Amino acid sequence: MSDLVDRKFVSRKIRQVIWPILKADGFTDTTATTAWRCLPDRIDIVNFQMMGAHLASHLETTTFSFAINLAIYFRFIPCDSLLNRQKTVKGRPPEYCGQFRKSINPPGLFQADSNPDVWFVSLDKFGLDLMFNEVKIRVAAEAMPWFEKYGDLDVAYERTRMYEDEDNWGYGTPDSPHACLIRGYIGLRLGKEEGKEDLQLALESGCFASLAAEIEAYLQTKEV
Repeated sequence: MSDLVDRKFVSRKIRQVIWPILKADGFTDTTATTAWRCLPDRIDIVNFQMMGAHLASHLETTTFSFAINLAIYFRFIPCDSLLNRQKTVKGRPPEYCGQFRKSINPPGLFQADSNPDVWFVSLDKFGLDLMFNEVKIRVAAEAMPWFEKYGDLDVAYERTRMYEDEDNWGYGTPDSPHACLIRGYIGLRLGKEEGKEDLQLALESGCFASLAAEIEAYLQTKEV
């Protein structure tokens, strides 16, 4: 057996070490690098993003070094991409479609020199077991509390009024069209009248042309 690491080897470590602890928390649908947990209002996503040749060359890492990405996709907020909407209907939205997102960063020992978000995997197997033990610890410590916190609609609603930071990003500034879209749908879900104004602002931005008819129809259902 080769002593060198490749993408298949890293994928196997993910499957053997990480997926079992996530499965215990309801992430029952998995591929080689992504796990999904489908809940009534949302889909939680854990994604291991391997660098690939182009990105690895740019970041000076191996192609099987990875970033760990978390995302929450609220099912009642429509996706403006037909392809991604089809994936969402099947319960498998891409991580980058999540309205809320976060990275689990490695400690300095495992960081890529060029990017603190990337877990650096060398060509040999030295230290890989130690790395994945750290991944397991951090996923358990950071992912589950994060999903619990921002899966709460009241917390999620207030979060869109704040600027992005390393704990939560993906929606832009508080007054961005994307934040207005998210806040509008969540607000109306919570029975907040302000949700109508936020959705109207998102609609008037022109950023959601493919969703315009759907948003307008939804707003009409909320008229007294």
